[in-house]
Amino acid sequence: MKTIDRRWSKASDGKLGFSAQENILREQKNDYRKMYDAVGWQTLTGEWLI
Repeated sequence: MKTIDRRWSKASDGKLGFSAQENILREQKNDYRKMYDAVGWQTLTGEWLI
């Protein structure tokens, strides 16, 4: 998993990957709904895309 995360992060210039998502979640005060919105996993009507 660490290898996948490192490669994903490197390929996306640090914008994607497990670590990036974890950082976004922390920035959103561990609020998953806000995190999903921040990364684009939620539609404007509130439907989750995952």
